[in-house]
Amino acid sequence: MIVLFLPIICLFFHADAALAEVKVETVADNLKIPWELVFAPDGRIFFTERDGNLWVIENESMELVATFPASHTSEGGLLGLALDPEFEKNNFLYLYQTYFGFELHHNKVVRYTVSNNQLTDEQILIDKIPGALWHDGGRIKFGPDEKIYITTGDSTNANLSQKIDSLAGKILRINADGT
Repeated sequence: MIVLFLPIICLFFHADAALAEVKVETVADNLKIPWELVFAPDGRIFFTERDGNLWVIENESMELVATFPASHTSEGGLLGLALDPEFEKNNFLYLYQTYFGFELHHNKVVRYTVSNNQLTDEQILIDKIPGALWHDGGRIKFGPDEKIYITTGDSTNANLSQKIDSLAGKILRINADGT
């Protein structure tokens, strides 16, 4: 279930916060492990479910955007989600997902273009991030420098966090084009 808490701004700025109201509204239910949620500038709400579904809520209607063959085992799956700071112009959406490669779990960050609530123009920005049943990390955020910051888990091997030649257990910083 996704519940949005919409506090009135005066809660933070008004001297008598006790008079402020909080509105609780259920906008989606019967979900399978909802993970990341972002608001588009045009009011759409995009969110992931760890089992591989990307959804959008628009005009009080929920629509399945895409289903990915994400390896949803334990803590892996379709995890992070971010919209490009220039989303209104370029419609770029970024996803962090776990997949099962040759006998190993891996994670990757992929950029798509959103067109009519469908994904096109897949571009893998970074791949083969070590994965495992647990500790996959998976958050994606844009910083004030317009770089993408990606949290990666240690893939259940804490020593990988200390290895400079491993992408596991780090906060990665890349350009929006993957460089």
